Amino acid sequence: MNRFAKDMESIEIKIPDNFKTFSRNFFNNTSVVLVILIAAPLSIIALIPIFLLFIFFQRFYAKYSIQLKRLESTSRSPIYAFFSECLNGVSTIRAFKAEKRLIDQAQKHLNTNAKIFYSDYSANRWVGMRLEFTGSLVILASSMFIVLNKDNISAGTAGLTMSYALTITLTLIWVVRSFSDFETNLISVERVREYCDLPHEADWSSSDKSPNSLWPTQGCIHFKNFSLKYKEELDFVLREINCLIKPREKIGI
Repeated sequence: MNRFAKDMESIEIKIPDNFKTFSRNFFNNTSVVLVILIAAPLSIIALIPIFLLFIFFQRFYAKYSIQLKRLESTSRSPIYAFFSECLNGVSTIRAFKAEKRLIDQAQKHLNTNAKIFYSDYSANRWVGMRLEFTGSLVILASSMFIVLNKDNISAGTAGLTMSYALTITLTLIWVVRSFSDFETNLISVERVREYCDLPHEADWSSSDKSPNSLWPTQGCIHFKNFSLKYKEELDFVLREINCLIKPREKIGI
């Protein structure tokens, strides 16, 4: 349920939206940097280390954000499964007066998911503060080089450059968040692909082993060295059963 609800929402809605937001803000940032470089070419000396710092924050945040997203998605599945089990067994729960125990168990699942969610939210705030600081450094560098180059730059160009530079803080934050969200939402693709790559179950019927159309001709059941297990990797629950049940014979198990 989780993979075909929340994960499919991420694949069909969030990933395209993240890519659109990243592309728009990336080109906005590029235009801002070009305006700054045209107005104050020497500012490239300061912009290069600033953008290296920006890339460092982005990669550091993305590394942990991806893992937190994976943990958050994994911790959400038990909530859906537990809710479904409780709905199916509500009469049994009431009969055995197990409401308190199951409420505590539900709260445990919710608390686990909430801890991971707020850890991801805190990481988002952490990178947001540092990106605002990085954007402020871009504004500082631009204004300093405009002042140093005041004799060769007009007031209009200086004003245009500063107005563009003031927008870079917000767009920088959205570039990182949208790209990081794009990477983390790819976890949903990975989780859904797990189901796509599962081996197919055997068919209900096999044409090469189908019984005769007149079968059964008599009510006789013969087990010969019959063994059975629930899954291939588990132990046998029935081992080498030999049994003959004749027609019209009454058998008690």
